[in-house]
Amino acid sequence: MDYAKKKTHKLRLPVRSSLSFFAFLSLGRASTFLTTPIFTRLLTPEEYALTPLYYTWLSVFSTLATLDLTGSILLSGLSRHKKEADRYLSSATSLTLTTALVTFFVVLLLRGKMAVLTGLPVHLLLLMFLQILSGIVIASVECRAKFFYQPKRAIPSILASAFLSPIIAYLLIRSGVLRAEGRILATVISTTLVAIPSLIFLYRRGRCFFNKHIWKEQLLRALPLFPHYLALMTLAEVGRIFVGRLDTPDALAKLGVAATLSHAIPLLAAGINSAFYPWLLRRIRSRESGRVREVTTIVVKIISFAAICLILLSPEFYSILAPKEGYGDGLYATAPLVISSLFAFLYTIVAGVNLECAKPSRIAITTLLCALLGVALTLPMVLKFGFIGASIATALSYIFLTALHSLLLLRTSGRNILPLAPRPTILLTLALGISAILTLYLKAYLPLRLLLLFVPLLLLLDLALRSRSLFHEVE
Repeated sequence: MDYAKKKTHKLRLPVRSSLSFFAFLSLGRASTFLTTPIFTRLLTPEEYALTPLYYTWLSVFSTLATLDLTGSILLSGLSRHKKEADRYLSSATSLTLTTALVTFFVVLLLRGKMAVLTGLPVHLLLLMFLQILSGIVIASVECRAKFFYQPKRAIPSILASAFLSPIIAYLLIRSGVLRAEGRILATVISTTLVAIPSLIFLYRRGRCFFNKHIWKEQLLRALPLFPHYLALMTLAEVGRIFVGRLDTPDALAKLGVAATLSHAIPLLAAGINSAFYPWLLRRIRSRESGRVREVTTIVVKIISFAAICLILLSPEFYSILAPKEGYGDGLYATAPLVISSLFAFLYTIVAGVNLECAKPSRIAITTLLCALLGVALTLPMVLKFGFIGASIATALSYIFLTALHSLLLLRTSGRNILPLAPRPTILLTLALGISAILTLYLKAYLPLRLLLLFVPLLLLLDLALRSRSLFHEVE
């Protein structure tokens, strides 16, 4: 332990902070993995399905309500207002809370139609906006913690999601009072309890509710890219929306469990990105793109080999997450969702460079085109193959997204600045597809799949040994 502490303290403050945030994020995600088997045992697929349906529409309304002002726009704004960071943050948070309240009143006026559209009862729609408002405040505090390299500020929200929310949900479900809605209510309660003191902290530090220049600056930066973020949300959620409207009631539960398993890839990607992504942007901004593709290829290989391992072992992992009868065929959606998660990560690499090089209007148009392709592909796939078709359509949509944004970057800046090497990316995509097919045919033959597992594991070990010097450069 002392040795680990000494090694950690030798790292620079931004790297230590990134590692701390990754550790806290891992704790929150680990809680999801550990509690999913509990809730799939307690709830029938029909009862479990309400939670993924709720979170699907939470993502939709969050994007509409916040204009995505809580993400990178807020963090970049802090870097421009270093001397008055707290004042800026409190005013920017007020703007986002205001846009969310406006959206809430619109939904309140149209609550009957919204309930029919979403398939959610009115009281859950209203609770959803309480969670959105709480999430805005928590996101602002976490953004401040990242900017000032103070990861301990993020501990309350992590503890609430990792421990408090599952405990409250378990008690509500076991009591029999709120079975299907128990997990949702528990999340709303825990986030609200964290948001109230966080809001007090923000306004005590910043003491600024409204600042005309800050609000104008935020809106001018957010509105041109809003169609882009809206299209990204559509790509992520259109499959679940169509499944919720067109498939059987338990289909969303199976898709939700498969999505939980696929979240292991974004977790690994987040850990690598904490050091890699800032290095990538520094290289692009300084026009030193010499080793970008080499390093990016290694990172992509690491994530891809991990995804192949996850796909090969998905029958065992899925049976742990959902051992109860009725969830079984959700396994067939796991491999496509793992591939979706991988390409979502690849897209973030290309998009980060695109945001530095391309016009926002071109980025938005490209993403909107991908969203339209995704909707056009998902609808017939869901009608024909149900939730499994939705997972395949999602994977294909993210492949299109990454490919089209790579083409945009090629047209804007040329081949030299493209971070993804085309040939390795295509070969890895084929390897992922082959591993998914083999897993389906060898589902009952674990020893054979374990033999296949040695290939990506050996490749991972070889990569780790060959890229130690690159790690020091990225650090």
